[in-house]
Order: sequence, then C-alpha cells, then structure tokens
Amino acid sequence: MTKTYRINRDVYEAINNPAISNFCVSDIRKHIQSVSDTYGSVSNARQFVARQLDKLEKAGLAVSRGSKQNKVYSKASAFHETKFELKDKRTRRSRVANTCFDSTPLYTTLQREKSDIEAELTITLEEIKEYKTLMNRSKELRRLLDEPHSNATNKAALLVAKLNVWSEALKRLSRSEPLSC
Repeated sequence: MTKTYRINRDVYEAINNPAISNFCVSDIRKHIQSVSDTYGSVSNARQFVARQLDKLEKAGLAVSRGSKQNKVYSKASAFHETKFELKDKRTRRSRVANTCFDSTPLYTTLQREKSDIEAELTITLEEIKEYKTLMNRSKELRRLLDEPHSNATNKAALLVAKLNVWSEALKRLSRSEPLSC
C-alpha cells in the first residue's frame, strides 16, 4: 500500500524532475520564485523551501548530507513509492486595514526593498561573525582582517539604520493611507 504525503505543488515539481538527483534549498527556491510570486522575498521563499525539505527528510522521503547552508538533498527510495497530494501555497489574509496598503505599488515596493535590506543585513552579520572567528585564531589574521571586519561592522550599522527608516516609512504609510478598497 502506498503512502500519501502532502507537499507544496511548486516544490514537488522542482524536485520530481527525473534529471535532478541532488538539490539544495537555493535551487528549489529559485525554481519556485520563477514560477510564482506568492512566496515573497528571497528570505521568505528560502525559509519556506527549507521547511518543506526538512519535513520531507523527517518523513524519510529525502536524505541530506552537509549542514546548514551547505545541505544537499537527494530523493530517498521511498520518494518514488509515495503518492503525493499537491497543495498550492496558502496566502494569508491581512487585516482589513492592511489589505488596501499591500496592494498599492509604493507600499509593495517599500516592503520588497525592506525584505532585501533584511536579507543583506543577515548576510553581513554572518560575515562579521566569521571575521571574528578567524581573527581569534592568530595575531596575524587579526591584523590582516581588521579592516574588512571594520568595514563589515560599519555596513551592518548602515543597514540597521536603513531598515529602521524603511520600517518607519511603511508604518506611516499604512496609517496615512485612506481605506479606498
């Protein structure tokens, strides 16, 4: 008797391709974002895909090697024996007050830009963490990496300031727009 497993339609289509044997989160993320705009920012789509692949792994339908961002998945033999129930991504309904703003081009553009800033900030903070790790190894590395570490720290501070401004602009825009739905 074959098992039935619920999975997102776009994720399934990306990994069910017989030509694909190994895949990572970013491969699937790129595919789902190319076929649909319901997944939001790069960061949101990546998180959605990572959760889907983790569920597949826990169900024994996929196996992985590596860790964190370097995880590479492959389909387990059980994957081919499973019947899949394909589901489309659910979209959340915003509160009535926000529904109108989410559809305005300005609000949507600022929201996307804010998501991009958040993603860039996350990467920069990870860079700072890695610089610190390397700099703690030796005085020579500390001397060599001091300038790029300082640059990354300054960049993070600028991104935080930028993120604060975008958040404030979105908050004020949502309060000032009349409800014209």
